[in-house]
Amino acid sequence: QRRTRGTMFVGTGWIIGGGVVAAVLAVVCALVWYYRDRHEWYWATTGVSVVAIFLALCCIAVVPVDIYMVSATVNRKTGEKVASYEMANNAIEILYYIIYSCICFFAFMVIPFTYFFYEEADDRVSIKWRIFRGCKYTVFLVILIIGLFVTGLLLKPSGKGDDIDDNSNVDDWINYLKDENNIVENGITFVVGCLIIIGYVVYFTYTAYGLSQFPISLMKGKRRTLEDMHDIAHDIELNRSEVTAIQEKYAGGRRVEREDHDKLDLLKRQEKILAREQGRLEGSLHGCYRVLAVLKPFGFLVGILFAMFTLFLVASIVITQVDSILNSYCGIRCGFILDKPGLVNPLDYLLVLLTPYFPLDYILLSLIVFYFFVCTVAGIQSISLRFLWIKLYSLKAHRTAPQALLLTALLLMFAVLSLTMQLMSLAPRYVTFGSQTYNNNGTLVRCSVGMPVGNCTMTQLAQMINIISLNQTFFGSIFYWATWVFVGCFAIGIVVAIIRRVPSGFTKPTEEEVYDDEE
Repeated sequence: QRRTRGTMFVGTGWIIGGGVVAAVLAVVCALVWYYRDRHEWYWATTGVSVVAIFLALCCIAVVPVDIYMVSATVNRKTGEKVASYEMANNAIEILYYIIYSCICFFAFMVIPFTYFFYEEADDRVSIKWRIFRGCKYTVFLVILIIGLFVTGLLLKPSGKGDDIDDNSNVDDWINYLKDENNIVENGITFVVGCLIIIGYVVYFTYTAYGLSQFPISLMKGKRRTLEDMHDIAHDIELNRSEVTAIQEKYAGGRRVEREDHDKLDLLKRQEKILAREQGRLEGSLHGCYRVLAVLKPFGFLVGILFAMFTLFLVASIVITQVDSILNSYCGIRCGFILDKPGLVNPLDYLLVLLTPYFPLDYILLSLIVFYFFVCTVAGIQSISLRFLWIKLYSLKAHRTAPQALLLTALLLMFAVLSLTMQLMSLAPRYVTFGSQTYNNNGTLVRCSVGMPVGNCTMTQLAQMINIISLNQTFFGSIFYWATWVFVGCFAIGIVVAIIRRVPSGFTKPTEEEVYDDEE
């Protein structure tokens, strides 16, 4: 009977995983289709972007399945072990390593190669030359990732748990994690740790600002249609003034110079697009658009709800950070691991309360992950793709260049990697042990690293992150303080989002956009 029950739990876990993966694929395809340029798109850049974002989200989609598997090993009512699911846990571990390896492959090889391959696109350039140029610019990144892997193999991991703390259960957990790791895994986890650090750079900028800007933008709403119409009318007037100035320049019948001829052509094309947009806005003042205008106040209420939800998530992170610095038994030497948290994490507590009402806890965790993802996309769209202060590309609906799609996919991959680390701050005990309980002399207590190893099962994600921090202690320190930087960037983002002017729903088309529209 126990074996049948265990098989049922494992089957349910994989069904959940399959459903989540299918939903993720649908979301990614819709996202890329929504942003890709309607006129200038390339099958290779579109396909690579879809697969890259899909891989990144799969890395997160496995987490609920991972938590479900370890939660099912214990009877929550009695705290007794009901199954080990060693094969299922090993399968999840292998799945994590496969996904992380694919992310490395795409981030350092496929995306850079595709980017430079597309950049060399020209009717006069052969396919072989484009492949050569793509490989030429990608080889440096391949050498870099190999160097990181070799460095991870050569670096000596820190000492055993006996050198860290005198708590026997904690020592057992640390030694267990170190014994489970081999030299190849040392190299892989070192590379993953480096990628998470790169991901934090994306997390500081786009995700932190997106979390603050997204709900505030909903509360502010879009600019009024009449204001946009006024701006477009002003742009049309300026265009006509420039056209008149050029025509008066050649009023005597003098031949129009090539530069002025091209300028006239561009101005007339721009005016055509502006007039079309003006007509669309005038139409929006009538009919069903009036109904949508009535619903605008509800956007403010939705924005308030999202703002409260965001503050709830950030507060959970801050509580974990404070708890780690105050109550971690070994501090920086073990990555601020908590054996007995002294502060109540509200999100952690809520997820555990929902565990008897399966699958509400997994749905909530999935929604939180999806919300972070949406806010990251919103941050990229608001800030644009930049190198320091230099704007490279914009992320616009139906007008995103193929190169911009590839760079967006790359940023989302790194951001999601750092989000896996951030889950340990959002809901540390739930992400580490799920809903497992331990029968301590007749009293049911939640599992933690302060409990005996044999009575609780740690998720594969928590094992990997803890191994990264334990093998090289500087990773744990970087992860901890990087989270505080994220909180600071979020606070700054709130101020910027509040004082920032509501952007117009329409911007004057550039020369490139004008000719793309004509096509």
